[in-house]
Amino acid sequence: MSIIKSFLKNEQGVVAALFSLALIPVMSATVLAIDYSTALQARAKVQSLVDSAVLAGATASTTDSDAARKARAEGWFDQQAALNGIVGAARIASVSNGSVEMNVTFTQKSTLQILGLSEMQINVKATAAISQDTIRRVLDVAMCVDATGSMQNTINSVKAKAQSFSDDLNAA
Repeated sequence: MSIIKSFLKNEQGVVAALFSLALIPVMSATVLAIDYSTALQARAKVQSLVDSAVLAGATASTTDSDAARKARAEGWFDQQAALNGIVGAARIASVSNGSVEMNVTFTQKSTLQILGLSEMQINVKATAAISQDTIRRVLDVAMCVDATGSMQNTINSVKAKAQSFSDDLNAA
């Protein structure tokens, strides 16, 4: 019994014991924070890709079919995911009610596998409305002409061509 009392009264090495006990939750919290930060970065990257994919599908020609829009959105996502090193992302794209929608689910690996948190399931969704307006081509033209008297025939020719330029361009 005196051994137990002397052990409880002895204060040598208490800091080391307390530090070793406190180290476990502090390290676990640090690793969780790193995992969470990594997952948020991955989610932001995939969200950006999904946003651009639905925009690629929605901003095409107004005469495109729904199947062509869906294929364009899926193709854009697949290409960008491959370029950004995103593997194993499951995507579902659909076109309905005047919009292109894509849902992507992917798994983010965790560094804290000791506690059974080996992976995090992350879902991302984006929707873009299909443009209903016909895209107009706009062209700004600037011309500089020498206005001296010796150039009068050239100036008259340029004036005539400038007035019909827009019609000629649309006809072409």
